[in-house]
Amino acid sequence: MRGSIVRALPLAGGVLSSLLLVLTAPVPLAAQTGRTPLLNVSDHQLEQGDLLLVQLFDGEEQFEYTAQVDSAGEVMLPLVGMTTARGLRPRELAEQLTADFSRFYVHPSIAVQLLSLGQFDVFVFGPDFPGRIYSLNNGSRLSDLLEQLIGEEETKLASQAQQGGMSQPTQPSGAKEQALPPVGTEHGKPTLSQRGRYRQISVIRGGFDFALVASGGAQSDNSSSGAVEALITSSTPAQRRTGSLASFTNWRPWIEARKSDPNSKVWVIDPLRITLEGELSSTNLQLQDKDVAYIPSPEQFVDVTGVALEGRYELLGGETLGDVLRLAGSVDYPSDLSNAVVQRYDNRGRVQRIIVNLYPALDDLTVIERFELENRDRISIVKLESRIFVLGEVNSAGAFPFEEDSTVLDYIALAGGDTPDAHLAWIAIIRQSRDRLHPYEGAEVTQVNFKEIHKGLPYCEDVNLQPGDVIYVPPKGYEFKPTEILQAAGTAMTAYSITRKLK
Repeated sequence: MRGSIVRALPLAGGVLSSLLLVLTAPVPLAAQTGRTPLLNVSDHQLEQGDLLLVQLFDGEEQFEYTAQVDSAGEVMLPLVGMTTARGLRPRELAEQLTADFSRFYVHPSIAVQLLSLGQFDVFVFGPDFPGRIYSLNNGSRLSDLLEQLIGEEETKLASQAQQGGMSQPTQPSGAKEQALPPVGTEHGKPTLSQRGRYRQISVIRGGFDFALVASGGAQSDNSSSGAVEALITSSTPAQRRTGSLASFTNWRPWIEARKSDPNSKVWVIDPLRITLEGELSSTNLQLQDKDVAYIPSPEQFVDVTGVALEGRYELLGGETLGDVLRLAGSVDYPSDLSNAVVQRYDNRGRVQRIIVNLYPALDDLTVIERFELENRDRISIVKLESRIFVLGEVNSAGAFPFEEDSTVLDYIALAGGDTPDAHLAWIAIIRQSRDRLHPYEGAEVTQVNFKEIHKGLPYCEDVNLQPGDVIYVPPKGYEFKPTEILQAAGTAMTAYSITRKLK
């Protein structure tokens, strides 16, 4: 199809108790704590468990106290008693304490520094993850939780690898296109460290009994009784007796019940957009005590190779080739943008190869924004072809590295020379279109008559080749027309498709 950007070809086959207030007499700081104030936390909003150093200078003496933010978000200090600290930054608390101590001192000077951050608990679970409680430092965001999960996961995988018991997950490698697995093929156990593997993390806050959810059950209030019933009926009798979280495989109804519960708040977050989309403040949610994070198994995914961030990406509804390539980063250099490949299953389970020309997208992004992806698509951006292919009546047909200034005769020699049946008067050089916007134009076919070259005729010259050229030596007895040469070569005559056949 002339000017089209795509074409299809057939293809074979941690809960913590409330922390108590700590108050000491004014003694030297080193004797009190033996700790050094934390650095670079001036913007931290104080929360339960945060341990503070409060320094008071009355113009003559300096006093130092340590105080810990209690479960009500307050700290206790001499003279002023209880003071609200939760939600304030250290500098803001210092300003408030300066006003409070001004009732007892003429010109007090107050400084507040963090000694250590308090911690809070969140519960993380999902079909692919054993549910457990994680303790995070106050002020932690979703990215901090994910970093802890990935670090724990990678440590476990490394340990398994050393013991020789790790099953490798199915992942694309390098820029080579891989054949799609048959329908129903099981992949290796997915991991969070596989970038983009999980893109719909639900963070649920309020409206439920944290301890009950974390133990694998769910409360039977009106808002979730239907979900609980669904969970119970989806488990076996043995699983119901154990009541463990791992026994339940479908928590989606419970999550949906939370969305409709006015006492709950639910965020569904794509972790890739935390940094890749520049939405750090809006997407990188600041977590709170007793939050629950649910990581569901992906229902749809695509694989991408030949980009900066290769791997498997969960496919969200309506996402296009443009969306996924934006998440996957820049393409490898050098890449053949005119021959990007999308392998796709059709309705009968057979695989098609769709060739996509990405060059027009350099000027008009709608070209790839309109290309909607489907479940289990495999996107491959291959390297530019750097070989010459010699086919037909030669002794060792195949692909050979491209060498500058090499000619047809040189490559026929590399292919072991011609056979006795070679038709040397009609050697065809088949060259893919060099038009980047219209790469699927008809191939250019050039005739080389070796007999006349050997005779030294002045108008007969050997041909300087270009990467991806195909040299076809036909058999004797027939003078081929260009269309018949293409048929004889048995390929669509793009360097990419020839590469696939020779492999």
